[in-house]
Amino acid sequence: MTRRVTATLALALAAGGLSACGSDDDADFRSRAASLCTEVANDHLVVADAASPVFTDRGIDVIRAIQTDEEPSPEQIAEWADTLQAGIDRHAGIRDALAELSSGDETEQTQWEQIVTGSEGELEILRHRLAVLQTGDWEQISQDFLTDDGTQDPPVDALDALDLRSTDCEWIYLPTTVEEGSEEFVRAATTACTHISNRRSTTGFRTDAEADFDIFLTVFSEGDPAEVSEETVDAVERVHQEWERTVEDLEAVDASGAPDRDAWERSLQRVRERAHLTGDRAGALRAADADTISAAYGTDRTTSGSLDLEALGLQHRSCAGVSG
Repeated sequence: MTRRVTATLALALAAGGLSACGSDDDADFRSRAASLCTEVANDHLVVADAASPVFTDRGIDVIRAIQTDEEPSPEQIAEWADTLQAGIDRHAGIRDALAELSSGDETEQTQWEQIVTGSEGELEILRHRLAVLQTGDWEQISQDFLTDDGTQDPPVDALDALDLRSTDCEWIYLPTTVEEGSEEFVRAATTACTHISNRRSTTGFRTDAEADFDIFLTVFSEGDPAEVSEETVDAVERVHQEWERTVEDLEAVDASGAPDRDAWERSLQRVRERAHLTGDRAGALRAADADTISAAYGTDRTTSGSLDLEALGLQHRSCAGVSG
């Protein structure tokens, strides 16, 4: 990758000029699918330190015991089997819930089915390992636990075709752990983020954001903005309006159960700053003053509007798509 491309990518992230939300095509099915994935993911949250075992590691404790040649008790083997069974049940429950959605468009339906069955390779591995554990024979377990050959590439082409990247559909089978007591916050935040993402997918937000980012690149590379059309000014104003609505949606989330309240407030502040920045940009473009435009698009005024996903337990969830 050349230095110029690397610099441009870095600026894209810093400027927050692009969003993970995609085109306007197939918006109805896309929104229904994204909303379903959020609902299903929230119904299958993996809570840290919960009383019941939940599969998260494909049997890492078993692998560790094999590597250290530490023979476990029958009770330990039974507990590992229960954990793997919980993982299988979780995957199957998610798959069944997703399968309830269908599209009348044959191509769309085929692509959706690829996402729905995206965990079949993982399930094959889990079922093999469970069967091995259920023998209760440690010698056989040591020999056969890792002899599975279940593999399956993630359905990236289907996700792209349906414009479902950076939605909960992308990570639907990934058991991201949330802190105990934060479940309702995570559900509320991800539901709000999916609502924002769905709205953006139907209003041409990405196209508008790209127009805004093109101006930023022009100012960065040439120092002065090129002549800006009325259509582009309107696009930047729509970007500002969307960020204002995003602020309202996220401020309405009940954050009382957030695992890190300070991180949530910092995140909201970045979103507010993004809304303020896009407002300044729209105003500068409307005024058609070169110096004002250059100042509004200066590199010292960049902010992505991104959320502190990991601190909030929102990594690999739909809120990853609600950044600049």
